[in-house]
Amino acid sequence: MGVPAAHGSLQLFPVFGEVAADRDYVLLDEAVADRTLTFAEKEPGGAVARVVTTNHGGRPALLPAGAVLAGARTNRMIAASLLIPPDASALIPVISIEPGRWFFQAGRGFLVPGRMGPVSLRANVCGQAAHSLEAGELAIDQLAVWQEIERLQTAHNTDSATDDALALYAARGPEFDQFSEKLRPEPGQVGMIAAVEGQIVSFEGFDRPETLTKMYAPLVASLALEAMVRQGQRRATPDEAAQFLSSLTGNLCPAPLPGIGQHWLLKGEGVVGGALIGKAGVVHAAAFRAT
Repeated sequence: MGVPAAHGSLQLFPVFGEVAADRDYVLLDEAVADRTLTFAEKEPGGAVARVVTTNHGGRPALLPAGAVLAGARTNRMIAASLLIPPDASALIPVISIEPGRWFFQAGRGFLVPGRMGPVSLRANVCGQAAHSLEAGELAIDQLAVWQEIERLQTAHNTDSATDDALALYAARGPEFDQFSEKLRPEPGQVGMIAAVEGQIVSFEGFDRPETLTKMYAPLVASLALEAMVRQGQRRATPDEAAQFLSSLTGNLCPAPLPGIGQHWLLKGEGVVGGALIGKAGVVHAAAFRAT
């Protein structure tokens, strides 16, 4: 773990570790830009919590948990990290982040706007998933997610005709540039521990520095949304960050999810998390302070 950087009430501790030999997958935005990865509603009629993705390319595609899919009948957030095999389709778990819309708008397809769901929303979904698996079935309460979006809109004093979580980013747009200028990844960095007002809120880690670098700006923006409404200047200590890392133990439950690799959800004391494990080790792991 390295020296933290900070802007406003947000503080990021860089995390370094072993690096995978090579990246044997393409990232979501890369695959969509190359038109080798597509998304569509589950027909007929659509399903709020599921969409169909097809990987037309020759390499697996990494869909990180929390990434936003915009368009179709309602904007969604990917519920868990997935590796979609080449030349394959899968029905993937998603969460609606736009409760006021269930109709096509400006086309039937999805776009990838380069945003992650707000960190509190991701923590909400991860916690629900971990708790539900303890009861024997993976399930997310969509209403609870929408209530968290309502809380965020109130905190940010924003409004949207369809209560769209993406409107939070539009309303605070110029402020994100300040965070991006102050907070940048370091060479060799594969993860980060985030604190707001001195309280550790999350950990994010990938198998390679280049993956973290590509995901860094969307992740920082998702954390900045929390920091913008919590202005205290207390700083977390390196010991507190290390303690959070060491707390990432507890009940591990295998998750029945599509794609390549193994999926695990964590429910520990004061922490929830999830990890996608590929043939060479962890591809993506995320953990959040339980609320």
